[in-house]
Amino acid sequence: MKPGPVVAMVALIFVGIWLVLQPTFERTERIDPEAQRFEMTLGSRQFAVEQRVRADSSFEYHTKGLPSADELGWLGSLQFEAVVAGELAA
Repeated sequence: MKPGPVVAMVALIFVGIWLVLQPTFERTERIDPEAQRFEMTLGSRQFAVEQRVRADSSFEYHTKGLPSADELGWLGSLQFEAVVAGELAA
C-alpha cells in the first residue's frame, strides 16, 4: 500500500479537528467574568458584547472588537442602542 493516501487521510482528519476547534482558540479575554457574553454581527463586522446587570436592575454593555464603542467602556442600554444604530447607518 502506498503511503500517500494514508498521509492524506490523516492530514484531512487533522484539518477537520482544527476547523471544529478553531472558534475556541480565538476567545478574547473577558472584562467581567460575571457578565454574559455573546457575539454580534453587523454587516460584515463581528464583535463580542458583554452584558451585566446594574444595581438598578437595568443592563449595561461592553464591546470588544467594535472601534466606535471599545474606548467608551461600559455603556447603558440607550447608549449601546445608539452605537449599534450608528454602526448600522454607517
